[in-house]
Amino acid sequence: LTTSALTAAVNQVSWNPQGTCLVAGTAAAAAAGELLTFGFNGSALFLTSSQEFGEAIFGVNWSPLGTYIASGDGTG
Repeated sequence: LTTSALTAAVNQVSWNPQGTCLVAGTAAAAAAGELLTFGFNGSALFLTSSQEFGEAIFGVNWSPLGTYIASGDGTG
């Protein structure tokens, strides 16, 4: 995954069930993490939202219908 939106290591990515959105969990050097959501128009990804967390994000996954995102961080 290469985009100017990324400033940290990507730990995991997950496509939504429809294949139109991608979520990425990151970890920065300062142990902070970010959850990034991208849209996909068939040829390119574009950032749709980002949320910073105090811990690195190690796991991400969409709910079966693609309406929710679950994430796991370094606190367990």
